[in-house]
Amino acid sequence: MVHPIFEIPELLLAIFEYLDRSPDQLKFMLICRATQSVAIEAMWRDVCDVWQLFDLMPKDAKLAVTDDKVWETLDDVKMTRPPTEAEWERVRLYTQCIRKLELNEILSWSNDNFKPSPFSRPLLMFSTYKGAEPLFASLREVDLDVKSYSGHLACQFLLAHDLRSVSLTMSEQENSRPFSPRAQLLLDVIASHSANLESLALDYGSLDTTNATLASWEKSLTSFIRNLEHKAPNLKKINVGALHTGREIVPALASMHGLQDLTLTWGRGQTTASYALPEDSFPSLQAITLDAEWYPRLEPSFIISSISSNSMRHVSVRALLEVEAASKLHRLVASRWSATLRQYRTEWSSIAAQQTDNPDVASPLSPIPFTHLQPLLDCRKLQKLSLQFPYPWDLTDERVAVLAGAWPEMETLELGCNYYSWTAADYTPKITIRALATIAVELPHLKYLTMDINFVDTALEDSHLEAAANPRIRSFGSMLPGDGLRSIVLKNASKLFPVLKVQVSELQGARAGDVSGTARTPRGKKVEEDVW
Repeated sequence: MVHPIFEIPELLLAIFEYLDRSPDQLKFMLICRATQSVAIEAMWRDVCDVWQLFDLMPKDAKLAVTDDKVWETLDDVKMTRPPTEAEWERVRLYTQCIRKLELNEILSWSNDNFKPSPFSRPLLMFSTYKGAEPLFASLREVDLDVKSYSGHLACQFLLAHDLRSVSLTMSEQENSRPFSPRAQLLLDVIASHSANLESLALDYGSLDTTNATLASWEKSLTSFIRNLEHKAPNLKKINVGALHTGREIVPALASMHGLQDLTLTWGRGQTTASYALPEDSFPSLQAITLDAEWYPRLEPSFIISSISSNSMRHVSVRALLEVEAASKLHRLVASRWSATLRQYRTEWSSIAAQQTDNPDVASPLSPIPFTHLQPLLDCRKLQKLSLQFPYPWDLTDERVAVLAGAWPEMETLELGCNYYSWTAADYTPKITIRALATIAVELPHLKYLTMDINFVDTALEDSHLEAAANPRIRSFGSMLPGDGLRSIVLKNASKLFPVLKVQVSELQGARAGDVSGTARTPRGKKVEEDVW
């Protein structure tokens, strides 16, 4: 909040007139303008704290809440006294600078679902504003997590603005009820103000939400999407969850023209999700993410194979994928989009495995054949590749050299076992430090690496470590670093990745466990992340 002096126009004008010299007046004008730009425009561009909004209202102006009245619409909202024109002007001074609101409703302490929550109070107050100039004139993006009755009502006020990006998470306190009318009303408000909408993310329910509730949500979501197809001509990015089976919503999304980026997340369920889609589905799609972490019976290949677009750049799948099914997916993706693909990710979900009758990974540990990787060698423009399964890849130094030669633009490479039940004693990787030397030379853009490497090779010399050292690596991980002492693994890994803060877990007998390392970040800077 800026000093109150800069909120009193009469006082500022009096100071300006008192300064009778032009240079002094100019300096004062510059100070005022700098205060406006820095303290208001910059500090209020993105708002993530609802109390920051609450502090804008006068302390003696409160919501007129009564025990015998539940507000059903925003027109019902009343205040104990209406703010004055000057008080509203102060609110408008700040809110007109806000471009993004990111607000999360927390109800862990609440026992009354109908009384206004701290999340909803300032928004409900703002909804009573009747001035000619809008409060949120620059608002273009909202990210809202809403739970209560009053929170849903308050969100109507924000969603009625001319937004380009909407991210809305809705959860009910009763997870067994059908999709609620108050949540449906939010969908209706979004549809009514979607002329300029470009990005939409909708999430409903929780892990405890019943299948019947998810089915009801998916039915409403399908009608909403079909309505948007005619009202939101600029909509390019959609992220929806949690789905029941997708049987209704996926065909509706498949027919949307102009859709470029799609993310689908399934809820907890056991119904087989496989259904026919038209051959001309997803004609303009460029990126797709399928997340079935809690849904073990999704067969993702039927959705991927139905994509008619020839310009796919990003494919990401997290599901209960067997190795052969994943290999089939690799071949499909490589045969269709080898010339355009930039990012490709498949991840075996251990959580989905726990939902099945046979959750255990096959033992003894055997690596995945290199032939499963070979189709992807044709994707020469790959920049990010992540293939994470409960088994290591059958890689050698020579095969790593082949991979490095095939993907010269690679920035993220994740080819490591992701199953925590294996230890270094179960498998000794064939990849040695020499492969890291090849990577350091052949992949100049690589910053994030996950690979099972033998750090305890007895033939290692200091010259090998110096040749393989790679200061460009910002993150490294390995579940299987070779069967040896933790101290040796830690010493070698620290030399190989000099900018990382390396950590090695310790098993019984001081043996090395998994290895992880992230770049040291100067104080005050955000930790660098690999964003997919």
